[in-house]
Amino acid sequence: MRLLLSTLLLMVLSLPAMAEGFVYSPEGCEFQITFPSEPQVTRRCHDKVADKCALMTSYTEVISLDATLNFYVSCRSSEKNYREDFSPDLMRTSLLARPDVDRLEVYDINFQESDQAVMGSLLGAGPSPNGNDPMIYVAQLWVGDASVFSLEAELIGPQSEEADQHFANILRSLHHNDWEPPQAAEETASAGEEKAVPPAAETEQKEPETPAEP
Repeated sequence: MRLLLSTLLLMVLSLPAMAEGFVYSPEGCEFQITFPSEPQVTRRCHDKVADKCALMTSYTEVISLDATLNFYVSCRSSEKNYREDFSPDLMRTSLLARPDVDRLEVYDINFQESDQAVMGSLLGAGPSPNGNDPMIYVAQLWVGDASVFSLEAELIGPQSEEADQHFANILRSLHHNDWEPPQAAEETASAGEEKAVPPAAETEQKEPETPAEP
């Protein structure tokens, strides 16, 4: 299995890494995700319930003619706070109920909680919808005080380092609006490290000077 599986286990709910692109965060949404370019609105239906459809924002990109990235996201505001209702068991049930998950091999279901939201992710792999190509599948559900963010992502095609990194970068860009963007956080951390380490000239031991002979 491709190396992306192991790296995504560590990266899928981490802070964002993308600094530029199109930010998706509709009005009333507590979360945001960044795509390299503007996504489109699409109608996505359940694979087993024909009349169960929803409008979602989708982003598709073909990389090196071999790999295809598909992202489907939606964020809906709510007057009710559902955050306390989403226990790890309910989050797991919700993620496993996503379309097509039952035909995939599920490798990991992760649950995390912060002061602003509860977050769940599912990582799996299997054949693409047409059955012709291998596919990595990620589903995420983020529940805040006043909104719910849903994501499904597919990486279809043979292993490609470029596609794997691109896929992971978009996933990592999903975060709560109150969280500090990673670029600023990384710059702050780097500045702190630079201040903590004295210049080399100040840390070098100076050799005692040899007195001049009379």
